[in-house]
Amino acid sequence: MSCTSCASDNQRKFGAEINIHQFDLRNLNRQGVLVFADLVVCLACGCSLLIIPQTRLAWLALDPAKAKGANS
Repeated sequence: MSCTSCASDNQRKFGAEINIHQFDLRNLNRQGVLVFADLVVCLACGCSLLIIPQTRLAWLALDPAKAKGANS
């Protein structure tokens, strides 16, 4: 698959550990969702694609007030 930004085939897949937080002042004290995902990076332009596992998508879809224990 070519880069969606520059059409280069010079891409590499990396493992990534990302902590995703709700971007809202009301959620400052809430835990984020820890995600171990695949990150595809274009080595020509730097454009990146993050592939989040299906199991963590469910946590991200939850209302932050109901997502207690999302990192467990």
